[in-house]
Formats: sequence, C-alpha cells, structure tokens
Amino acid sequence: MKNERKHESAELEKIDMKGGKTDYEFVLQIAVIAILTILVVYNAGKLYGGSSSGIQGSAITSILALDILPKGTPAVYGEELGVKYDDVSTVNPQLADATIEKLTAYEDKELSSVLAERYLRIGSSIEILSELGKWKVLFFPGIHEQKAQALEANGIDYTDYVNLASNKYRGIENEAPSSSGDSGGMVGGC
Repeated sequence: MKNERKHESAELEKIDMKGGKTDYEFVLQIAVIAILTILVVYNAGKLYGGSSSGIQGSAITSILALDILPKGTPAVYGEELGVKYDDVSTVNPQLADATIEKLTAYEDKELSSVLAERYLRIGSSIEILSELGKWKVLFFPGIHEQKAQALEANGIDYTDYVNLASNKYRGIENEAPSSSGDSGGMVGGC
C-alpha cells in the first residue's frame, strides 16, 4: 500500500511539473498563426478594400485580373489538345510556354480548300470569338484587367470575353485610371 501511495505521489508530482512548465514550441506556433492571420486579413483588405485600391475619386470598382481569368478546361477541345486555362499564368512560365506550343502546333499546317473554308467559317463565329477572347485575356491579363475596369465604369459587360478582348473597345482602358501596376505584358515567353 505504501508503495502504491509513493508511486501515486510521484505521478502527481510529474503532472504538477508538466502543468507548471511552459511549452514554448506551442506558444511559438500560436504566435506564427496569429501573425499569418494578420497578414492574410491585411492583404485581403488591400486587395478588396475600396479606398486602398489605388483609385481615388473614381467610380471604377477594383476588378482584379483574377476576376476575369477563365478557369478550368475548355469544354470542346481542352481534353483533345491537353490544355487548360489554368496552365497559363505568370507563376509557371514553363507550363505557359508548353501550352502555347500545344495551341500553335497546327499553326503552319496546310489546309485543303474545304478545310480552309471550314476554318474561316468556324473562326468567325461568335462562340469561337468568345473562346479566343478567353485565351487573349489569359496571355495579356494586365491590360485586360484595366480594360475590364473601364468597361464596367462605362456600363459595359466586362465578363463577356467578346467585349473584353475585341477591338471594338480598344483603347478604352486609356480613358480611365487603373488600380493595376501591370503594364499589360504577356504571360509566357513569346
């Protein structure tokens, strides 16, 4: 019985020691999480905040390139060509270049008169213009971010890729201030 009490007493002393000891690793983890949370909230405020968007005294809302970039796989030909909209970004220029190669693989191919006529007919259809607009926005996100802001300020649907990428509204981005510091450079190595 004495041995059991002695053993229990030793166990209680261990528990008391552990309870009174500060776990510095845990405190450090909490501090890092708190700092990261503050940074995320601060950056979200900078990205989505109205007054800190860099546009002062303007009716233009802050449209980011991320708001207009197409995402996913093109429904009609994406699987067949092995391309995704997500493959084109400044984060991975090698993947963007590989996507460009896939998209231009047929560029110099000779077409019969029947196929050439079909190509022209399809190429000038409205569904294809929208698809071409998506790729144009992907490869030139900066200028299209500015153009989207100007289109919205003028009451024009900036989510319509035909409007966004066509020459109909060419230069409209020069008529309004922009929140983007990007000069409109191209993604990829072309």
